[in-house]
Amino acid sequence: MPMTRIKRAFQAMITSKGGESAMGEAMIESKAWIHNRVFEIKGQPTFTIREALTMQEISGKTFFAEAIAEVSGGTFVKLPSIEHDCDSILETWNHLYSQLGALSKRFNEAVRDNEIDGKEKADLTAIANEIHKTTQQLLALTFKVYCREA
Repeated sequence: MPMTRIKRAFQAMITSKGGESAMGEAMIESKAWIHNRVFEIKGQPTFTIREALTMQEISGKTFFAEAIAEVSGGTFVKLPSIEHDCDSILETWNHLYSQLGALSKRFNEAVRDNEIDGKEKADLTAIANEIHKTTQQLLALTFKVYCREA
């Protein structure tokens, strides 16, 4: 259920900030306002996108972005923001190869009986999502190191 996943992201951001009171204070709102928005109490709507992004910024976590990506059928990939060098690129390549090995191993186990069950499908999907994240990180690092700024 998409809204349940997004509600869990709100709760995680609030918890990581120190609770409803702390998040309310940071957003210049009350604890009750935060609580009522999370649980849509007293006819209050859930948070607006702007409010959710503010909560994400305050919490320093990407839970909202991850939830939106997940309910949209995707995967959130946080790109590196610090300076890197060629060693970082090599480490990322090595990590990608190990993930591909894990996918290959799990694939072989999953198809051994000529059928992929729900658990096997979830395992394969999780590994593939991690490979996707690592690939995007690899590209970001490569571009940071080797592309001239425009």
